[in-house]
Amino acid sequence: MRLKGDWHMFQLLCGVLILAVGGILIWFGGHQANEGWKKINHKDTSKETAKATEKKASGIRAKMCDNIFEEFKKLIKEQVTRWSFHNAGKGGVKTFDGQFIPFSGGYDDQRKNIFFNHIKSFIEDVIKRKIEETVELAKDKKVPISKVLGSTEANLSGGIDNVYHKIQKVDRRLRGGGDPESVPKRDVSFEIKKMNDFLDRQIKIAEDLHSEIHKTGKVEKN
Repeated sequence: MRLKGDWHMFQLLCGVLILAVGGILIWFGGHQANEGWKKINHKDTSKETAKATEKKASGIRAKMCDNIFEEFKKLIKEQVTRWSFHNAGKGGVKTFDGQFIPFSGGYDDQRKNIFFNHIKSFIEDVIKRKIEETVELAKDKKVPISKVLGSTEANLSGGIDNVYHKIQKVDRRLRGGGDPESVPKRDVSFEIKKMNDFLDRQIKIAEDLHSEIHKTGKVEKN
């Protein structure tokens, strides 16, 4: 009888042990499944966030592309194309600081230098303003500037190239007295490089400033 009782007790203990192990396995499996779902949900959320950020960045790039195009189009119309009327002695242009340059007299070396040099301040102003606008849009939309600043730089560089090649055409026409084919083109590669160097410096300033603010939450003042 005692052996029989011991056997029943042994069976009972085995049953309890099996139930305990089963419970542990069920808990562990549920815990692992829960962690797995968390990872999947986190991954999905990260993907959605990345897609939303890229969509906003794409919008900023498109907006600044159009903005920069229109800015240079206006600059060419007001500060380059008008020089076409120089030899006719009609009108004039205003410098960046507001001084008026009348179209009178011949298109001599002094006038050539004025034509090529007075445009610099206007282009530099466009560069500074458009970089600032890009950074402000990125901050407002909570988009990393690294996703939009490169596009702005490329568009500004293209605008610089376009302006100086327009100047090159007008200058050639003025020197040729209406017959541009009678004189060679003036090389504008130096002017383009110099302005692109200025653009590179302004981009670097914007990146460094953003990095400083991101690290410290403020701008260091010397």
